[in-house]
Amino acid sequence: MKTLVILAHPNLSNSHVNKTFMEVLGKDDEFVIHNLYELYPDFEIDVLQEQELLLAHNTIVLQFPLYWYNMPPLLKKWFDDVFVQGFAYGTNGNKLAKKQLFISISTGGASESYTDFGYNKFTLTELLRPLEATANLCQMELITIHSISSVYNRTNSEIIESAEDFIEKIKIVKRLSN
Repeated sequence: MKTLVILAHPNLSNSHVNKTFMEVLGKDDEFVIHNLYELYPDFEIDVLQEQELLLAHNTIVLQFPLYWYNMPPLLKKWFDDVFVQGFAYGTNGNKLAKKQLFISISTGGASESYTDFGYNKFTLTELLRPLEATANLCQMELITIHSISSVYNRTNSEIIESAEDFIEKIKIVKRLSN
């Protein structure tokens, strides 16, 4: 079964890292790229279509840049609209149970700034706790958080290597879970 990549970048054409990640993942037949900002520039999300897409995949990747220590606004709205009671949680809300979730983010800041003693005072794991809590509520299995930092200073080969490493992590986990 293919891996669904939920891409949420408000300005992908100006993003060297996220655009390159999508080019690398797009070359692999195992990945289905689902670009929220391309599909919903007006923020009017087709909830049923999104839920059907989630149901059709057992492995889901969230790919986004960290914006003000959070996800971009359309991805937040996507969660609010799509992960509703009765579907994702609550009574009969087990539709996402046992699905694997990977989080892949890009940050402008250096990785050292995302430490207890760094500039931001918090680790990426701490900043992404709401996504971990969401996965837990929805009975999803949060597998890993992949990050690439210092995006403005990365070479194309470094970005490609990071994307290929991430792809390999996903494939290993999928093989082990089958």
